[in-house]
Amino acid sequence: FVAASRLFQEVKRLSDDFSPQGLNIVATGPHMLGVATNQQAKTDCGVRALMMLPFAILAMRMQLKRWSLLILPALSSVTSLGLSFTIGYLVSRRWTLDQAVP
Repeated sequence: FVAASRLFQEVKRLSDDFSPQGLNIVATGPHMLGVATNQQAKTDCGVRALMMLPFAILAMRMQLKRWSLLILPALSSVTSLGLSFTIGYLVSRRWTLDQAVP
């Protein structure tokens, strides 16, 4: 899998070098698809989770009516988020996951 990642990076570098000339170089195959999916999933999951966090905090604030009561849910959310990404990352090292899996 490490070799596939290195190959993917080299092909991307070649594509960047030749893109001004109108050429697009792409690596294909099951290993390259797995590498590309893992890279995109790491980016998408983090962006989606952080993008929705302010809305979740605002909704909880409206329910609890006091900012001081948000300490325990905030600690729980941070712990859950960290654990979720850790487990997701470890599992994605072995299997290809869908990008919706945190």
